[in-house]
Amino acid sequence: MDPLAQLLDLYRSAPKVRQIAEMLSNTEGVSRLQLSGLTGAQESFVLAGAYQNAPQPYLIVALDREEAAYLQNDLQSLLSTKTIHFLPDSFKRPMYFDEINANHVLQRTEVINRLAQSTAQGEVIVTYPEALFEKVVAPQYLQEKRIDISVGEVMDVDFMVELMVEFGFQHVDFVYQPGQFSIRGGIVDVYSYGNEYPYRIELFDVEVESIRTFDPSNQLSVQKITKISIVPNMNTRFDRSQKVSIFQVLPKNTVVWLRDTEHLMDKLQMCFEAAEKFANKFAHAVLGCGLGAATADSKAGCGAGALGAVAGSLGAELFDPTNSSDPIKKAQAQQFAKLTAAIAVAATGGDANLMNIGGMTAVNAVANNRQLHPVEANLIKQNAARYAKIMFKTQNPTAEQI
Repeated sequence: MDPLAQLLDLYRSAPKVRQIAEMLSNTEGVSRLQLSGLTGAQESFVLAGAYQNAPQPYLIVALDREEAAYLQNDLQSLLSTKTIHFLPDSFKRPMYFDEINANHVLQRTEVINRLAQSTAQGEVIVTYPEALFEKVVAPQYLQEKRIDISVGEVMDVDFMVELMVEFGFQHVDFVYQPGQFSIRGGIVDVYSYGNEYPYRIELFDVEVESIRTFDPSNQLSVQKITKISIVPNMNTRFDRSQKVSIFQVLPKNTVVWLRDTEHLMDKLQMCFEAAEKFANKFAHAVLGCGLGAATADSKAGCGAGALGAVAGSLGAELFDPTNSSDPIKKAQAQQFAKLTAAIAVAATGGDANLMNIGGMTAVNAVANNRQLHPVEANLIKQNAARYAKIMFKTQNPTAEQI
């Protein structure tokens, strides 16, 4: 037995770790435990030891993406025979909703698809607050959009093509990223959003002869399998009514392991506020597009109007938008937004007329943005009151304390 396995065995057999596992596996009620005194990698050893004593579903919430990645790696090393899933958010940077990370979308889809199909005794998922903030597709809707293919069954290639296009997959010569498929004679390659590697389906006439995963960088086979499930992009092929919190997908006996509850609540609140700001900017862009197109009497005005609206939204934020009664601040915000919009339109090839449309839309966006900020100011006051209760240990903080 290697030293790491010996150390894990000592943790697993420790009386306190056995007690933790026993309390967490209590089926008669909900157990709430608070652990303290863990430093360094001790948390990973206690987690792994408790899981080995009583395997059941675990959702582990780290402080941020980096810590979650380290924790997932540690647990994978300790529980080498068990797949430890990593559930990221869908974006390149947490809380920046304008840039999607295709690999993260792939990982999220893979995890949810695995949860929906798993018959294992207990899946382990490591995540962080920003990823929890996003909803996931409810299993029943994912099941409706999933394509199951097995070796030995008959497959109609023409129908398969129609179905893949309907699910939003792109027909290409060679697949290299999720959401693509290709057909070359009796070989069908599909890069599903629910698997790390693409699938290669080989046909003998109309019968599926073999299925294997392969590395798209060198076309070499990775693993031969007998059954696959192809799922579409969860972010684009399902509407809001078909998405739920991940807690509605997890089994009822799931252990939720949190590093810091207060930190989690704060991060979720920040996500809500960031999402609200992004929605406001998107709404400004859509309205700006319509205003620009109407003013220019052509589609060309849409881009200028959208750029102007976003510039106006940013300008209002930079020049203290909560102080709407200050005429100097208002004028500064409008001039800044107008100039920024004109430069942005010019950089994208717009003429003088489109630059003028962008600037006009930016000025309007500044005024409209200021009407939204009293709501944000109220949210700030609510958060300040919540922190005042904690800091001053009182349920009724005074105005001075807030």
